[in-house]
Amino acid sequence: MAAIIETIEEAEHFVTNLKRSDNWVSNDELIAKLKASYDLIQTNEREDLVPITCVHIALYYIDLGEYGEAWHYTETARIKAEEQKNYDCLLNAISLQYRIQRYLGNLDVAQELLNEQIKIALEYENNEQLYSAYLNLAYQYHLLKLKQDCIYAFEKALNYVF
Repeated sequence: MAAIIETIEEAEHFVTNLKRSDNWVSNDELIAKLKASYDLIQTNEREDLVPITCVHIALYYIDLGEYGEAWHYTETARIKAEEQKNYDCLLNAISLQYRIQRYLGNLDVAQELLNEQIKIALEYENNEQLYSAYLNLAYQYHLLKLKQDCIYAFEKALNYVF
């Protein structure tokens, strides 16, 4: 097992540099590092790091199919991100909530979350989040068998690629 997180500096480095694409494996080592980081962040009152840490922990639980736990962390991420005006983390938390609701088959709730994500991303001109949200919307329409809406949402996503 790799070294555990022991200082707030290690925790900050870990949570701010952790990327989903970098050989992410939801295993015991990952959750141990995330939980150790979260504890240090709370102990050291680093509220600025709570949203991103909660987003990472939520991703871990989504991978395991533990949607109740994941939802708890997305809610914490949303609240703290809104307080700190951290719109990237806010949008990531909403995106994860959409994913949870979609996995649970709650497509009406998932749609509401997508609408909220798009509204906030438009307000803050976040092209990456708009791209992601419109791709999610295209998939949502695919699930609902709304072909023209699916094509429209996919084309809309392409507007935010570059």
